[in-house]
Amino acid sequence: MRFEQALGDLLDRLQANRYQPNLRSVLYDVSDEEKKRVLMTHSEKLALAFGLLTTSPGATVILVLAHQEKLDIM
Repeated sequence: MRFEQALGDLLDRLQANRYQPNLRSVLYDVSDEEKKRVLMTHSEKLALAFGLLTTSPGATVILVLAHQEKLDIM
């Protein structure tokens, strides 16, 4: 599976579970659609997609966050 496909699958699963990104956490003066795009490709989501792609099915993927406070990760 390619990385882009793994990320797309992850984003599809998030949307299927009614995930709604917190648009207030994007401080740029851009449209809501652009804010959604930024949040849906945030580094933690990229790391999770990579972890899911490179581990065996059923394996535990642990993300260690560098930031103390996050407004919107998942």
